[in-house]
Amino acid sequence: MTGSPLQSVSNLIDVKTVQVYPPGTTSDSPLAIAGTILTGFMLVVFLAGLVVSPMAGLMSLSVFQQFYLHAYVNYTIPPNLFYFLKNLRWSMLSFLPNLPALGFTSPDYWQNNIPQKIQDLDDTINFCKTAGSVVLYLIVYTVLALLVKLFSTKCMMNRPMRNLFIEVYEQRVKFNFLHEVLWTYFLPVVFYGMLQFRHFSSDSAM
Repeated sequence: MTGSPLQSVSNLIDVKTVQVYPPGTTSDSPLAIAGTILTGFMLVVFLAGLVVSPMAGLMSLSVFQQFYLHAYVNYTIPPNLFYFLKNLRWSMLSFLPNLPALGFTSPDYWQNNIPQKIQDLDDTINFCKTAGSVVLYLIVYTVLALLVKLFSTKCMMNRPMRNLFIEVYEQRVKFNFLHEVLWTYFLPVVFYGMLQFRHFSSDSAM
């Protein structure tokens, strides 16, 4: 007597896996440390460039900002690379005091509906908290510009110093004030501004 052939049975279980990098997690890998060191060096170049060569400082800042924004790409990237990019976040000047964010609390529906990658990097999409430091930067820049304008007049009794301030006003303030402010914060304002759209999907490329 011959038996019937055995049935081949396979059980398939769909398991959805989500790979995230917790926001409180840091990495001591060489790449992550390199990201911090490079950002610090860039900020020194940026600050020195504002005095000596503003074009070099602004270009360095813009390049690092563009590199940092790659961390938001909705794709699983190696942890070392992710923490390297994450440590470039200081190029967005987010360490500056954020005046609009003082005492501001994001509504729960904002926190519950934002993509995980953004939570890992910024913890919020609120514009006041992510790009609000532009307000202090603009205030400081405006005050300095007004002081340069004031010292370029007869209020400065020392003639050589007055001529120096006149030159600074003509070359940096009169024609480059708005340009330098926009170049410094163009990427943060535009990028975080787009995150304020009412309808967006976490399934997109960003």
